[in-house]
Amino acid sequence: TERKQMERELRAGRQRFELAVRGTSDGIWDWDILHGTVYYSPRFLELLGEEDCGRIPATPEFFVEHLHPDDREAVREALRRHLRDRAPFDVECRLHVEKGGHRWFRARGLAVWTGEGRAVRMAGSISDMTQRKRAEQKLQNLVEQLKEAHQRAELAARAKSEFLAHMSHEIRTPMNAVLGLAQVLEREPLARSQRDMVERIRGAGQSLLSILNDVLDLSKIEAGQLRIEPRPFDLAVLLANVDSLMGQAARAKGLLLQVDAPSVPPEPLLGDGLRVEQVLFNLTGNAIKFTATGAVAVLVEARDIGAKSLRLRFEVRDSGIGIAPETLPRLFAPFAQADAGTARRFGGTGLGLSICKRLVELMGGEIGVESRLGHGSTFWFELPLQRVGADAVRKLVHERPVRVAAGPRLEGAHLLVVDDSAMNRDLVERALRLEGATATLAADGQQAVQLLQTRADGFDAVLMDIQMPVMDGLNAMRVIRAELGLESLPIIAFTAGVRDDQQAAARAAGANDVLAKPMDLEQMATLLARWVKPRVGAAVVPVRPDAATEDGAASFPEIPGIDRTRAEQRLGKDRSMFISLLQMFAEDNGNAVELARRELDAGDHASAARRMHTLASNAGFLCALEIMAAARAAEEAIDRGTPGVDAALVVLGQQVADLVAASAPWYRAESPS
Repeated sequence: TERKQMERELRAGRQRFELAVRGTSDGIWDWDILHGTVYYSPRFLELLGEEDCGRIPATPEFFVEHLHPDDREAVREALRRHLRDRAPFDVECRLHVEKGGHRWFRARGLAVWTGEGRAVRMAGSISDMTQRKRAEQKLQNLVEQLKEAHQRAELAARAKSEFLAHMSHEIRTPMNAVLGLAQVLEREPLARSQRDMVERIRGAGQSLLSILNDVLDLSKIEAGQLRIEPRPFDLAVLLANVDSLMGQAARAKGLLLQVDAPSVPPEPLLGDGLRVEQVLFNLTGNAIKFTATGAVAVLVEARDIGAKSLRLRFEVRDSGIGIAPETLPRLFAPFAQADAGTARRFGGTGLGLSICKRLVELMGGEIGVESRLGHGSTFWFELPLQRVGADAVRKLVHERPVRVAAGPRLEGAHLLVVDDSAMNRDLVERALRLEGATATLAADGQQAVQLLQTRADGFDAVLMDIQMPVMDGLNAMRVIRAELGLESLPIIAFTAGVRDDQQAAARAAGANDVLAKPMDLEQMATLLARWVKPRVGAAVVPVRPDAATEDGAASFPEIPGIDRTRAEQRLGKDRSMFISLLQMFAEDNGNAVELARRELDAGDHASAARRMHTLASNAGFLCALEIMAAARAAEEAIDRGTPGVDAALVVLGQQVADLVAASAPWYRAESPS
């Protein structure tokens, strides 16, 4: 009876086991290690695509034969570690499937050991994980694609940064001449019409510089290069600046500007006062621009006043044209304006409000607007600021810069001026003469190094441009510091590069200070005065432009190929400068076309295009408009590989030769004998 009972229980247990085996999605295997046989469940064989189960050998070799060759060693190693060290047997591998190639499986198992530690049996399962592997592969591919997209975005951002740096240099270099010459001329006795033209030149140049600064500010913010610098500042002084500068613009339009801060504590605050002022100037300038009649008010209110902090709310209210409700949500986006008519009627880039928003957010504040079309607008922003005590007040007063009076502040000094632009060299030399200094000029870094090798003690400082041919300014400064050993010679980087990393690179190469282009005469004199000691009593011969008449036009030579009227306007009727520029053009560009043709024959298209770019720039400064247009067309054709460039260069070469020939009698007649 007991035996029969055991048989019935055994049959019931076997039936339950077989039912479980058939019901699971996994394939079951049972390996008798002592006898070398393996039981493979029907589901196991089904997963491998085996239809004739009767012919399947009950041996371990059957499993091994189905393993992908690349996975066999990994499975063997996992099995050895399990049987020897009792580490978990859990491995992913590929098994050959009849009529289906290889599929991914997860194999798991557990051995049975004797008391002496000998493995006698092992059972486990396999489960199909092909779909999961494919999903993982898709995810991995997606991750790789995202990485590539991120890398492309970073490359694009770097390319944009480099483009903006290049654009800055290309624009600021000619602007340096325009604004600098205008400042030089303002210090000379001028007729009324001449002074009016100089003021127009400066106004147009400052407008262009403002647009350029907006673009560069936005690019700095997007690149994370713009830093907020909290320092103690006097809010009353800041608001007085706004009242003084913006009040003049308001009065010119017949508007009333009211600046009021009734509840603000009369003490310095800790924050970036320059950026606060920038936002206020922008918002107030916009309010004045878009208001025809009435008033503009700048109001400041202190909120959440504590012992060490407060929150200021600035409001700029106007009675201008107002803003439509549908326009308000996009008003602070880059390049956005109320509508296309606004840009045509009032001008502007649409960058100012976007920059204001970014600056306010960088300072931890928020900005907004309330407006009704036809009823004016109120732009507001709130900033958290720190209150500072009496010590900071004294420090603020002590560190406040004192403006140096105009006059010869570099008397007797001799500077080495290094710039690849002849016009820039001429401008800097004139500006230095106004401050009582003289200059030696070099066109590239290599010339500067050679001069310093022979006359190291002959210069009080070096003004060094950065982007130059032959040897650029950075390499020249490294040679001057390291190879020539001139550690104490002041070197001022004179550059159109305004990004923080560009100025940091100049300082790392050996520059003591950085003077940004376009050059401001007051800024240049003040900066150089910190590094150059004047030599009182040294003889200085000032350079003065020719006295111009009210008519002035007759004093300018009539030269075929040059727009004389436009040249007079550009140069403020300075005849001597025009004559000197004619000579510089002939010397620097007389053989430019021939050199470009040689470079093209040698396969150096980049140098040829760059030479045409320089020719166009120099011709434009002389107002030789046909040559300028032809050189620009040649540059573009060389860059694009357009056929027929050589024929165009022949014509351009003849134009340049004709201009040089027509100019020669004028500058030769006035050169010193």
